[in-house]
Amino acid sequence: MLHFIIPGQNLDRAIPSKTDMILQYDFMSAIIRDSSGNGYDGTCEGCIVANGTLTLSAPGSVLKMLLTSKGRNYMLSFSINPSSPARIAPPIFSGPDSMLVLGNGTVTAIALISGN
Repeated sequence: MLHFIIPGQNLDRAIPSKTDMILQYDFMSAIIRDSSGNGYDGTCEGCIVANGTLTLSAPGSVLKMLLTSKGRNYMLSFSINPSSPARIAPPIFSGPDSMLVLGNGTVTAIALISGN
């Protein structure tokens, strides 16, 4: 409840949303539109979008979105299909506080690395 006391802060990282869904991407075109109605559109750099699939195959390919962090009590749902094993893969998701990676050099499982 601190965010009500300290002006200009968003300590619980609440995300403004017009609906229960914060953002939704369907990956049906190269223009990454948020179909939730909140306007959190994404931009693709070095990636391929076709038939509902986002492919990140080039080094440095990334999907960028306006949201940099999410607070608690949100559910994140996604599917990935790695095309080849990697000892240390680039982050699947990253933000100022944490990142989700596929493999960390020791294990090949998905791992959450948190800075807090």
